[in-house]
Amino acid sequence: MKKMLFSIYLLLGISSASAFENDNYGKELDNQIAQCTANAENNLMTLECLNVGLKLWDSELNKQYKNILSDQSEDFKNSLRKSQIAWLKYRDLYIEGLQSFYSKQDDSTWKLAFKKSEMNITRDKAIDLYRTNKSIHLNKEAIINQPSSISNTPPKKAQPKTDYQSLPLPVKQEQPLDLEQKEIIINKQLHSLVSSNKKFLPNTQRNINVKFGDFISNISSQGFPATKIFQKDYTNNREAFGYLFPHNIKIVFLVNKISSEINFIMLNVDNASQLDVASYQAFIREIARSLNDVDYTMIDFLEKAPQNSIAHNIASSGNEYLVQNFPDTRLFWVRKE
Repeated sequence: MKKMLFSIYLLLGISSASAFENDNYGKELDNQIAQCTANAENNLMTLECLNVGLKLWDSELNKQYKNILSDQSEDFKNSLRKSQIAWLKYRDLYIEGLQSFYSKQDDSTWKLAFKKSEMNITRDKAIDLYRTNKSIHLNKEAIINQPSSISNTPPKKAQPKTDYQSLPLPVKQEQPLDLEQKEIIINKQLHSLVSSNKKFLPNTQRNINVKFGDFISNISSQGFPATKIFQKDYTNNREAFGYLFPHNIKIVFLVNKISSEINFIMLNVDNASQLDVASYQAFIREIARSLNDVDYTMIDFLEKAPQNSIAHNIASSGNEYLVQNFPDTRLFWVRKE
């Protein structure tokens, strides 16, 4: 009879809402995972949150399994082990099926959908084991704590221990330039500005008041044809576009996904390209014109700040320009002031 009842518990997962409607087990961990993914600025960071969430739920699953095994008969333990082995086989086949489906999809969001499904199957099983464990504890206490006389103080209910709170999920902060995202950064020297001039990082809240498509059309029509070399998600709110221009000039644009306005411009000129100063200045002026900065004044490239060779100028329309010189490259950045 015990075996039969236990098997029914496992199959049904103790799904009665009335028995557990006031139970908050797992909600804090769910909230931590939700907070982590909400703070993630790109798909890679979201995937990391889900990977950590999977590990924490797997740890919780193992703990609940061991909790049920404690202080039980050998017959009971054997039944539980057989049930758990059967579930593990089901889980592996389920994940294999998901992989077969999601691997054929091109969109990177499918990877997130797969990882979330993989995490949820472990999460749901951990909750099922917790509920089974709780019902066993409640049944034991109903017998042990049966009152011999009427009392106004109900017996205290035992709760299975939960310690996943000791393993908090990382809270992801804004990281405008992730050093590992090589598809976004087309030249490693672009990191030099980030490390030495954190004040000039892209501002996530302010966009340059120019549509990205209009900018590309304007600058291409003035003898600077643009060739797109990549397009990637940069954060949840912005896309990164990489373009190649004449004289091996490379530009990365950050673009607001909703408004299509430019958020940030990162321009790299390889000094080995032998680009003459006049052509470079003409290109920079055309960038300013395409950004509607009619009052823009050309920055001279002398070392205004000896530590990092920086000179910058704020045009009247509110766009801030910055240049940085190195032995083998020249950087030019534009953002909203």
